Amino acid sequence: MSRKTSAPKTQVIRAYRLVERAPAVLLAQLLHHELCAAARRRHGAVRAFAAQHASLLSDIDVVRSGLHPRMINPTRRSELDSLLKTEAERSDKFKAMLQVWTGCFLDSSLRVWL
Repeated sequence: MSRKTSAPKTQVIRAYRLVERAPAVLLAQLLHHELCAAARRRHGAVRAFAAQHASLLSDIDVVRSGLHPRMINPTRRSELDSLLKTEAERSDKFKAMLQVWTGCFLDSSLRVWL
């Protein structure tokens, strides 16, 4: 084989090898794009619920500060019941927030793929 015919053949082989790698490069770019889009959606959902979450965390501190050893006394039962009621309400609000947040996140994730 002469030198003139081996150069184009080498170029064709190199071009074919580059084309073999193209799907991997495209998939890597697509994956990177989708991961960035998912991260933006997640950050948006987290920001939307951050204020409500902070409020619920401050409610935990209110309940903790209200607890004290004197509540063992049966005459203080009404205080304890009040704190238990407050904590139950906070817990229900937190569960509702998590359900809404999970639903929001799942809806946005499914919307991407459908």
